[in-house]
Amino acid sequence: MGYYRAFIPNYAKIPLPLSKLLRRDQNFIWTEEQTNAFDRQFCQTMPTVIASVATKVLARLKNSGLRLRLSKCSFLPNQIEYLGHTITEGQIAPQTRKIEVIDALKAPSDVKGLRQVLGMAGYYRSFIPNSAAVTQPLTKLIRKTATYEWKEEQQSFTTACGAPTRD
Repeated sequence: MGYYRAFIPNYAKIPLPLSKLLRRDQNFIWTEEQTNAFDRQFCQTMPTVIASVATKVLARLKNSGLRLRLSKCSFLPNQIEYLGHTITEGQIAPQTRKIEVIDALKAPSDVKGLRQVLGMAGYYRSFIPNSAAVTQPLTKLIRKTATYEWKEEQQSFTTACGAPTRD
């Protein structure tokens, strides 16, 4: 592949012959009917139906030669921790251990630390009311022309760090 391929984002065809693909992977290519049937069965909400469908899914995984680690599996949980959030029925909140870390944050002493704080504030911005206005004095400090000087207006740091913890 030369330079002329650098700006083509995707291949127009499979880059290797189908005979080179693993047989196990070929067995996992489902038809659209199989996929729709799986979706219809697996998306039921009754626990007994889910249990029977789960046994079918686990049997299919076993027949395909795949293994599951029981310590990494959970069935019908009430809450899930995912990407720094705790997801419960109809509610999304920041994880409690992340909140403890946020509460323990001290005012950053340099631009690198400030960027880390702004990254955290950006990740949890949905839990910070009016987050753009709260973080604006902090973003002024990371400009190339600005000198890093912590003043009274940068105390919005405490607002930005305290907002995800309030509920």
